Amino acid sequence: MLKQLTNDLKLKKFSIYGLGQVVNLVSPFLVFPYIIKICGEEGLGKIGVAMSLMFMLIVLVDYSSYIKGLRSISINRDNKVKIREIIATIYFSKLLLFLVVATVATIVFYTIPYLQSEFLLYFFSLVMVLAQAINPTWFYQGTEDFTKITLINIVSKIIYVVGVLFMVMDEVDYVWVNLIWGLGLFLPSVFFLIGLVIAYEIGLSDFKLNRALNLIKKDFTFCMSQLLLSLKQYSPIVIIDVLGGNVLSGQYKIIEQLIMPFRTFLQMLFRFSYSIIVRKIHTHLEKGYSIWKKINTLSVSFIVLSLVVVWLFSDFIFAYLNLQASDFERYAFLLLLALPIPVLIGVSLAQEQLLFSFDMNRVYEKITLWITVLALGLLFVGFYFFALKGIIVAQIIVELTLVGLYIWVLKNRKV
Repeated sequence: MLKQLTNDLKLKKFSIYGLGQVVNLVSPFLVFPYIIKICGEEGLGKIGVAMSLMFMLIVLVDYSSYIKGLRSISINRDNKVKIREIIATIYFSKLLLFLVVATVATIVFYTIPYLQSEFLLYFFSLVMVLAQAINPTWFYQGTEDFTKITLINIVSKIIYVVGVLFMVMDEVDYVWVNLIWGLGLFLPSVFFLIGLVIAYEIGLSDFKLNRALNLIKKDFTFCMSQLLLSLKQYSPIVIIDVLGGNVLSGQYKIIEQLIMPFRTFLQMLFRFSYSIIVRKIHTHLEKGYSIWKKINTLSVSFIVLSLVVVWLFSDFIFAYLNLQASDFERYAFLLLLALPIPVLIGVSLAQEQLLFSFDMNRVYEKITLWITVLALGLLFVGFYFFALKGIIVAQIIVELTLVGLYIWVLKNRKV
């Protein structure tokens, strides 16, 4: 099985891509102990809330590029004229969306008291959204050019780590952290985007307003489903911060940081394998489904083993993060409670690959709507009655429900 999988995935590409993801996973652990030492749990909580809000806004700017755009590039990769049209249309729509999102967000940050008190942090964090808007990773995933993706990841994270270590010198310097993250991604993204424009000879005449507006109109409901999904993923820390304050949100961020890199890994693997799977399913259904099973069985198995290692070395990790020894037991219980979450996310992401590959976007949108409503309700109730423990249990219930719904809608799909 491994030999066939190696051939199907092209081991060299997977290794290159994996290197970039290792950098993505390791970089937070290089800066988080330092941030906790300088800014404390309260500063970390503020950073985490702002970052989560930016990830929600990023969904509005990315729109459908990482699913539908990637799929179009993957299918039309040999048609240079079509690819030029896709690139120009998607980037024009991203520009329009960013201008609207940044303007509205700035007004909101300045007028709502809860956000106004940290206006500089949120305003600087918008650079994260700008950086992701121009990030050409979605295109390189469609063409399976994982070398460029890895270079973007490595350069961006080097800038991030070095920038934090040199610029965060005092407790109030937490306001710079997300700005540094954004600049780290912005600089290599600009470089590679220019290369993309040159390679496909994209000129101003290729950027047609009607095409961009039509794309925004056509994929609106899909984007809203992605926004709802991001609310499910990133709202817990915001809810904690609003109801419990920065210290509790900082404590949650620590637990999140220990388990959510696995979610990031799964999302990156999703994007790596999605272009391969959708192309195979598009040309040979049974072979594509077989590759899907092998990839996701191995990825979930890897996550389970990795989580066991994290649990076994949890005290060492807590000490490395500059946490107080007296808090180890409390953090250990929360970590143990949260361990099932990445595994369930791995299963649901695998199911989503099939939904998108079979073009079952409408079904996905409906499920996402109702699962988000359920998630927000459970998160509020869970935190009100059980604080951080309730937040974690609520997420487990939501992920189990999501997996069950996906099983139900996919059960009659003939493969």
